[in-house]
Amino acid sequence: MICAIQDSALLSTIGVMELQQVAASFAYPQLDANVKLFIFVLAALFYFALCYPLTLLSRYLERRLGQGF
Repeated sequence: MICAIQDSALLSTIGVMELQQVAASFAYPQLDANVKLFIFVLAALFYFALCYPLTLLSRYLERRLGQGF
C-alpha cells in the first residue's frame, strides 16, 4: 500500500509532480505571497495526511503478520 505511494519511482514522481502542479495552478495566480505559501503548505500537509496513516497501517501489519508460526 504505502510502497505504491512512496517507493515506486514512477508513482511517486507522478503523484508528487501532479500534486505540485495542482497546488501551483491554485497558488501562482494569487498576488499575496502568504496565500501562495499557505497553498503549498496545505498541499504538503495533504501529502503527509495521505502517507502517514498508510505508514502506520503498514508497520502494524508487518508486526502482526511477521510473527512466526
